[in-house]
Amino acid sequence: MMRKLILTCVTLLLMAQSYAQKVIFPQAQQAGTATSSVSEDTYTLANDLLSATFIHADGKLTFGGCAAMGLQPSDDLFSIRLGNGTEVSSSAMTLNDVNLVDLTPDANAAKASLNTPAGATVWTSLV
Repeated sequence: MMRKLILTCVTLLLMAQSYAQKVIFPQAQQAGTATSSVSEDTYTLANDLLSATFIHADGKLTFGGCAAMGLQPSDDLFSIRLGNGTEVSSSAMTLNDVNLVDLTPDANAAKASLNTPAGATVWTSLV
């Protein structure tokens, strides 16, 4: 019985890894410049390898999915665990505002991700 349970867990883990590894770094085709765009209430962050969407509706920001990584839409983007152990999910929060911002590259940055032009979403929320 225990052997079946372990085999099942390993199988599920390998299946999960196969989805997470659909975009592999480094690879021949590089990610390129990150872009951001908005169309009505749908925000998209993308590069040459993948595109992820976020939807602002009814005071909530939800994940619209990322086909390149096999990620399905979800109501919860994140959760916050407070010092007393209480966990608050993003779907329980009210979203005030969403903005797309251009991130200015820093030529002196040690990390490549900081010295490359990019876009990001910034949102303010009330718990």
